[in-house]
Amino acid sequence: VALSTERMDDGMRAQVGAAPTLAELTRWYLRRVYLEPFDAHIANSEYTADEAASLERHRIPQPPSPGPARRPWILPNGVDVETFTPRRRSFGRRRALLDLFDGTPSSTLLVHAGRLSHEKQVDWLVPTVVAAARSGIDARLVIAGDGPDRDRLLSLAEELGIAGRVELPGRVTDERLIELYSGA
Repeated sequence: VALSTERMDDGMRAQVGAAPTLAELTRWYLRRVYLEPFDAHIANSEYTADEAASLERHRIPQPPSPGPARRPWILPNGVDVETFTPRRRSFGRRRALLDLFDGTPSSTLLVHAGRLSHEKQVDWLVPTVVAAARSGIDARLVIAGDGPDRDRLLSLAEELGIAGRVELPGRVTDERLIELYSGA
């Protein structure tokens, strides 16, 4: 089963550019290399599914009707709105988070949750805190999660002189993630 959570054509345009030959190469890669060996394809949204569905020769079996189908299954990632609700906001939780790095009630609290690996480009968040400070915004950053880039992120924050504005608590429980989001 292939899983697409973003469109390859969007990623290629963002990283490399919008040359027509690059767009054709992307379509060729999806058609002949990425999708071909799979029996089924799941996408996180209609928009993401449209890329694969638009390719010639991309046919996948899709129950309940037998035979080839043109569309990937759509399985939204979604958010549990009962758990991650604005009703859980709390000044006390926010204050406790800001105390981690001497923030004030007017500080902007940024939260990222995910695997800390190069392809996720989490390192772009650290200089954001510097840019915010230059713009007069007192930003603080919590990066929840773990992975091979953890030490590099800590070193980058140190190198940029903002180690006291960046917190990396590692992998967190769902309850702690709720606290981080509601505090932000």
